[in-house]
Amino acid sequence: MRRGKATREQLKRHNRRLILRSIYNGEADNRAALAQITGLAKPTVSDIVNDLLELGFIIESGHGESTTSGGKRPRLLEFVPTARQIIGLSVKRHEVAAYLAYLDGRIVAQHHVAGNDGEALSTETIFYAINGLLAQQDEPLLCISVGVPGIVDTEHGTVISSRALGWSDMALASILQARYQQPVHVNNNTELAARAQRFTRKTNCNHVTLLVNRTVEIGFTLGGTVFHHGGDIGNLPLPTHPEHTVTTLTIEAVQEQIAAFCRQYPESELNQLAPSYLSLRQAYRSGDEAAIRIVESLSETLALLYAWIIGLMRPDEIALAGSICDIGDILISLSKRKLGELIPQRHVDTTQLTLAGEDNLAAWGAIAYALEKELGVL
Repeated sequence: MRRGKATREQLKRHNRRLILRSIYNGEADNRAALAQITGLAKPTVSDIVNDLLELGFIIESGHGESTTSGGKRPRLLEFVPTARQIIGLSVKRHEVAAYLAYLDGRIVAQHHVAGNDGEALSTETIFYAINGLLAQQDEPLLCISVGVPGIVDTEHGTVISSRALGWSDMALASILQARYQQPVHVNNNTELAARAQRFTRKTNCNHVTLLVNRTVEIGFTLGGTVFHHGGDIGNLPLPTHPEHTVTTLTIEAVQEQIAAFCRQYPESELNQLAPSYLSLRQAYRSGDEAAIRIVESLSETLALLYAWIIGLMRPDEIALAGSICDIGDILISLSKRKLGELIPQRHVDTTQLTLAGEDNLAAWGAIAYALEKELGVL
């Protein structure tokens, strides 16, 4: 079916995004340069620039150099990162990480809210996190952007399915829009984490983000373009143990493994530590046998995931993100060694395996997603 012609309002919106993106990315800094780089007529550029000045997204900041042919010196245009603020949230099974940021990604405030122990996270927890940031807001709000685990209909902002949250067909964007009277965007946490990598690194490589917390999820960018439909891959079975899935990497599964090994190894250092990825790292470094066995098992599962990803996508880099990164570089080293037994060594050597480290990449990605959806600058 053929698409209808763009309306006058759609065309104006497209042109405004084109102008703003050119200024935001430093491609042009005056009206004449904008007309040249965008191909828009000078009167159209002038009208859009005046609108953006009035809205406060840009300012005039002095005069540039005149051309070799002489004439008036151009008025320089500059993007104003403090013109608006964005609320970016990453919703997890028992926690909401929320950030208030300017348009350049600078964090103004942050608010972490835990849900009730043993209960699935409710929308009330999300409201509480947003309210805490609204109390610190000192510029107009551009929008609210939310990352969640699971499958998301990004067009309508509906969480189709989230095993981690126990949600199904949750119209989250509509709920938040009705409550706060602001534009709301919703996306998958791992897709947003991949977006954050591109936003902060300014890279166009083929990049995969593997996010492991209470779920195992994947997001990826190919040639700098973020692909949709990243999500939960926790149900993938392990070929070596078909009765198990890759959820053996999650913190709940690891805590169960620690408890089982502590019974088997009563002298283990893990008996004296709270069960976590961080305690595994500490005990592993001490040469604790139980910790060594658990970390080696995790590295085997991770190597399988790496092999699947490399075999299907040939990425330049796979970044491991989430709280599993607390185990540290030893997890990457062991996985890479085991990976060489699963795929040709040349593929191992040409794929960079890294730790993303930042546990709240999804919240950063939510901010980048807001800039793309609302202003079109990324």
